[in-house]
Amino acid sequence: MSRINTKPRLSKKEINLIRKLAVEGKSLNYISIKTGIKKTTVYYWFVKFVNKKTQKLKIDASDEFRVGEFVGAFAGDGNFSFRKRYYHYKIRFFTALYEEAYAIYLQNLILELFGKKASLNKRKSVIVTTVYGKPIIEFLRKYVTWIGKKTYSISLKSDLSEYSNDFLRGFVRGLFDTDGCVNKNKLQLIYGSVSRKLTDQVSEILEILVLSHSYSVLRGKGKRRDFNYIQMYGRDNIKKFSNIVGFGNSIKKAKLENLLRQ
Repeated sequence: MSRINTKPRLSKKEINLIRKLAVEGKSLNYISIKTGIKKTTVYYWFVKFVNKKTQKLKIDASDEFRVGEFVGAFAGDGNFSFRKRYYHYKIRFFTALYEEAYAIYLQNLILELFGKKASLNKRKSVIVTTVYGKPIIEFLRKYVTWIGKKTYSISLKSDLSEYSNDFLRGFVRGLFDTDGCVNKNKLQLIYGSVSRKLTDQVSEILEILVLSHSYSVLRGKGKRRDFNYIQMYGRDNIKKFSNIVGFGNSIKKAKLENLLRQ
């Protein structure tokens, strides 16, 4: 009895095209439409190439400040999802349209750390920076943890003593770049989050860095959650923050530099 060949038959050209699109991070549905090949057939090769792509990803974690910055940005404005149907591990960052320079900054940071170029897409009032890869989310999970909705509970996974000062400085930068603000009328920096544990950790990191600050809680009404926020004042104090933490977000950086010149 002859063996039945269950391997989908495609030309070498078709297989190479699927490989190319899969490595570029295109979805199973996109590849099926683009090539005109049935989704079930594309899936056979898609899974092979996605798995190979995942294994080859090399992460450069040698610069702990930059690692902290990436983790902080994810804790602030990042989002993760997994679509089993397409075998997609997707990490996204959301920035306002007027902060396009920061979206490009994140794109370069991702390229530096993971060797992958994230895509940038404008949607109404935001720019979405998207990168795919299971190893990236596994990398993030080494540093942060959350239960249920990320925004409400995300925090650093371990005691702060487990992290280097370089990582902690970068982590604070990523958080202030995304969820911090500069008061344009006076020398004041503000950081806020609904995650109490995360805000507690930011406060503790600022103490480690010897940066003065106040901590307040705005009680939520009805179904609204409490909002925890940190404020920093004082020219010398904020100048020190600028020197040892600073902003990667060019708009916030420019605002702060302008205030310090006054």
